[in-house]
Amino acid sequence: MIKSVFKVFLIIFGLFILDSVKPFGYSLSVEFVFLGFVIVALTQPLPIAFFGALFAAYFRDFFISSGFSLSWLEFPLLCVAIRYIRLHRIFLDRQRYFFIARGVLAGFCLLVHSLVNSLTSGLTGPIFLLQFFIQSLCLYYLMDYLLQLKAGPDHSF
Repeated sequence: MIKSVFKVFLIIFGLFILDSVKPFGYSLSVEFVFLGFVIVALTQPLPIAFFGALFAAYFRDFFISSGFSLSWLEFPLLCVAIRYIRLHRIFLDRQRYFFIARGVLAGFCLLVHSLVNSLTSGLTGPIFLLQFFIQSLCLYYLMDYLLQLKAGPDHSF
């Protein structure tokens, strides 16, 4: 358990550093902290994922957004929604399609996150939302692949 919590802390803190530094400038419209939260929520048990959601929301609200936003509500609710969908296997009938199922769940989270952020900020640029969705989904698959490569195959969906 402590090893998992430490792993969650390292993932979210490392991605927070990437979000803070923005090494790719503003050409990459991805929130790394949110992607870290999605990876943690999809791979860890509920208590650890919930802790990761609160931790990621704290980093996003107070260090990246410089104020209060809906992350404190959005991240834990998405964590519970992911757990509900995973437990009831709403759209997954075969275990061997876990890679696709995780991608669909990550896409669902990205869609909800982009809609919540566009509604709270008042900006609804369809080109930006499409760019954010595509870039985030591609980076999600890359980060998930690299973490699975390091940790070994995981068929626990």
